[in-house]
Amino acid sequence: MSLEKYRDTYEEASGTLSTICRSIAFAGIGIVWVLANENTEVFPRVLIGALVLLALSLLFDMLHYLYKTILFHIIFRKIERNKLPENYKTSILLNKPTWCMFWLKISFVIVAFGLISWHLIQSLF
Repeated sequence: MSLEKYRDTYEEASGTLSTICRSIAFAGIGIVWVLANENTEVFPRVLIGALVLLALSLLFDMLHYLYKTILFHIIFRKIERNKLPENYKTSILLNKPTWCMFWLKISFVIVAFGLISWHLIQSLF
């Protein structure tokens, strides 16, 4: 497989993972809402933690795409104005924030669902 095909494959997979992560974060907020409405007297702290993590995941999802959009727009404009060569190769350092935000948003969702699962297990037993 060519290098370009590998890049296309991981870009497609990371985009799909972001979409799935976003959907799961919204589903998690819905689950917390349902669980919170069952017990209106006391809102379990573990669910508050899960809700905060899910909100952070959505925030980092937006920041991830905002940063990447601004970064590549700036590079595009510089290439368009002939201030950079057309085959300009982006520095790894410029993409590090994108990857950090990508992994943070996924990690937040995983930990949030761990907390929700913990709450459900504790409620059952």
